[in-house]
Amino acid sequence: MKVGSTLALVALLSACGGDDGFDLAAELAAASSGETVQVPAGSYQGPLTVPAGVTLAGTAAAEVKIAAAGGAAALTAETAAGAPTEVEGIHLESASGAALLVKGQGAFSGRRIVVDCSQGVGVAAEGTSTLELVDVQLKGGITEATVKDLAYPLAASQAPIIGLVLSKVQSATLERVDISGFGGFGAALAGSKVSWDGGAVSGNVGVGVIAEGGEVSLKGLAVKGTLRGERGLAVLSYGVVVSGGASVTTDGLEISGGRGFGIAQQGSCAVHQGLLVRANDDVGLWLQNAAGSAGAPALAVRGGSKLHDNRGGGLFVLGSGGVELEEVEVSSTTKKTVSAGTLGAVEMADGIQLSGLTGGVTLENLTVSGNARVGILLSGEPPLEKVALSGVVITGPGKYGLIPENDFVPDASWQFTRDAQLEQADKGLSGTLGAAAPKAGLPDLGKLAQDGLLSSGLLDGKGAVGQGGLD
Repeated sequence: MKVGSTLALVALLSACGGDDGFDLAAELAAASSGETVQVPAGSYQGPLTVPAGVTLAGTAAAEVKIAAAGGAAALTAETAAGAPTEVEGIHLESASGAALLVKGQGAFSGRRIVVDCSQGVGVAAEGTSTLELVDVQLKGGITEATVKDLAYPLAASQAPIIGLVLSKVQSATLERVDISGFGGFGAALAGSKVSWDGGAVSGNVGVGVIAEGGEVSLKGLAVKGTLRGERGLAVLSYGVVVSGGASVTTDGLEISGGRGFGIAQQGSCAVHQGLLVRANDDVGLWLQNAAGSAGAPALAVRGGSKLHDNRGGGLFVLGSGGVELEEVEVSSTTKKTVSAGTLGAVEMADGIQLSGLTGGVTLENLTVSGNARVGILLSGEPPLEKVALSGVVITGPGKYGLIPENDFVPDASWQFTRDAQLEQADKGLSGTLGAAAPKAGLPDLGKLAQDGLLSSGLLDGKGAVGQGGLD
């Protein structure tokens, strides 16, 4: 343990720390794998480096602060085979680059860490074998009042753009990790295996959480109030984006109060249990261009999930197949203008919309209620696989109940009920309502996902801001 007589004496004599002879950089440089550097309360100047296998331990994040003005990460944690590198009880401040950069292919553990980031990235790791973050707060400082001052495309040297970046991390465990106030992505998970239990991702601009490739499990996570960027290039808002072949499972995930979409998914698979998507300014769950396989649906939503009070749509499935909904409530969808391809802009408020299906869909034991335009809209020719409805209850208030259009032929085996008023309106409809058109593209991580963290230009090898940014 790296706690000798000199360090103990400094801890006793120096309440402010860093000002009366305690040289944290020297202590870290002299530490060997398996040793611990205990840091007295106070403020310290970065950049600093924790050698592989060393533990940097502060008394508490409120009492130990490391700040860096730029040129490198405030704190770099090196990892290698053998003992894990650990950081605990530290407050990091970064005005440029990464507040915390984890390097190497070993193991890292961070506990009780607070990050204030005015530019660049909060925490970044690439290629780490195992990574653990527990009781961590990443704060970018952007608010709904200040987002209007951000001009997009946004460079990492202009604002805090990503709270957490995990690139090609073999196994990451996050517990009670909060991320707020970043200008592009709250959390960017690229080609990594991640298990995230608890915490909140709130008030970020653009995307709350993106999983591009890899395997991601989200449990008890709340993604709230994701904002739009409206100056320069318009930046839409998404609570969660799932893409690039990612496999995502969630349990108790909440996405609420966003200025755009709840979840957007393409070319990937997701299974949700106890999902709550509510009060978002666009479609609650948008799935496009995804295909499931036997025993592995493109999308499954189960276990008392609710899509409530979203605008435009509760659930849209476009050009996809392999979808299973069971024990789900889709309710109180309100109106929003949505692009409907050749029909132009159409005002929609649909509970469930299934359009251009490429594979089977199962709707079982659903409550579809109070959706302003239509409860369920089915558009286009049915797929070769079966579209099955059983135990589906459709109620008002709303204009229509269940509408098949554009050559979609209902199956005689469907088991559903709808209010008499909705049934009468359905039978009296002439023409088509119009279905949404797939989006040309969803947000992606670009070079970050393709080339990795450092090769993308977002950060250089020292954790300083590179030439990369957000398009």
